[in-house]
Amino acid sequence: MKKVLLIALFLILGAGLILAVQDNSSEKANNSSNKNYSAEKNQTNMGIGQELSEQIRERKEEIKTGDYNGSLGQLLKVKELVQNLKELRVNEVPAETDLNITAETDAEGKTKFTTKLKNGKDLEIKIMPNTASEKALERLKLKVCSTDNNCTIQLKNIGSGETERVQYEVQIERHSKILGIFQKKMQVSADVDAETGDVKVNKPWWAFIATEPTE
Repeated sequence: MKKVLLIALFLILGAGLILAVQDNSSEKANNSSNKNYSAEKNQTNMGIGQELSEQIRERKEEIKTGDYNGSLGQLLKVKELVQNLKELRVNEVPAETDLNITAETDAEGKTKFTTKLKNGKDLEIKIMPNTASEKALERLKLKVCSTDNNCTIQLKNIGSGETERVQYEVQIERHSKILGIFQKKMQVSADVDAETGDVKVNKPWWAFIATEPTE
């Protein structure tokens, strides 16, 4: 009888040990599976994050040769020239610039143009070359900006610190007569703020004794 009890006891202990080993193996397998799932999930999330980051970078980049739809629906044509110089053209009105301009396109395909100032601030270029030309010609009382009057338009950064800004400089050569007698070419210009559209006219000091042709 004692032998039977001992055999039964050994069998029970052996079965317990086998079950314990099986449970431990199953737990390790589950942990390994969970770790693999977590790793795969993290990799997937990282992949999605990288994809989103790439999409953001694609939407915000420095302008290059190509066409861009402005925030007001204007078609801006960009052409890369030489030595970091670019031509910005809207409705056949060109302006040259060496500024680093960034294009940020929204979901509707409209683009906002910004440039970073020396003081670290971002400034939005809201005024396009054609609008700058129209405002300048209106103040200068001229009808056209062309090679005939040596008209040029440049977009540049001026000032420093809190007074720093970006403006279009529209320069034109005009024929004039000093005291109504002596003919002299007069260089006149109009500065158009690229953010606000404010205009400032510049003429030589002797302009008050000179007459200009009316157009």
